[in-house]
Amino acid sequence: MEGFPEFVLFGKAHSFTLVLTFACGVAMVKARHADFADHRLTQGLALGLLLLVVFKPVLYVGIYGEHWTTSLPLALCRINEFLCVFMLLRRSYRTFEIAYFLSIGSISAVLMPDLAIGFPDPRFVLFFLSHGLSLLAVLYCIVFFDFRPTLRSLRKALLFLGIYTLFIAGMNFLLDSNYLFLREKPQGASVLDLFGPWPMYLIALIALAIVLCFICYLPFANFRTNRYRGP
Repeated sequence: MEGFPEFVLFGKAHSFTLVLTFACGVAMVKARHADFADHRLTQGLALGLLLLVVFKPVLYVGIYGEHWTTSLPLALCRINEFLCVFMLLRRSYRTFEIAYFLSIGSISAVLMPDLAIGFPDPRFVLFFLSHGLSLLAVLYCIVFFDFRPTLRSLRKALLFLGIYTLFIAGMNFLLDSNYLFLREKPQGASVLDLFGPWPMYLIALIALAIVLCFICYLPFANFRTNRYRGP
């Protein structure tokens, strides 16, 4: 859309969005002992994520004219949104084991988004809304469902990432797409800029994913069991 400003990394709109997301997370933690986690709230959070997953490809293809092959819900963050919906509706601990570690991608996305246009363009709003809600969904399960990742969860998540990466590599070849940035780096600024050209940055990306997953496991390393694992 014409008339909207370019995205500015850590500009006013970006910084405000980060602060707002963080504030929502803090409020959720503070409500831990309140009568806050009811069935309607769980369903509402899941429904919001599901609508975003369905609506965004329609918007991008139908209004902004993007090619359908680049707008399929195949990005890791989109897959994580589907997982978060199932995790919330079914209180599924097994799904949480994957979604918790995939949320690292959402953290990276909100900090270093692959965006060209800023607020108030709908693409800016939907980008941060979908990533923010997926992060809050995982936090919701930690706070209210008492889910905790284990070392076994870490192994499951890394296995899932490996298998899914191979699948997406094949899809990229068939669709001439760049899901997971396996063929080239994002157009905007990203941490991948530190690791050189293709294919060197892919090696660094794999190593970085493993390290970040392990770091995200460390806060829960002393938890031997999970009080509630769900169905």
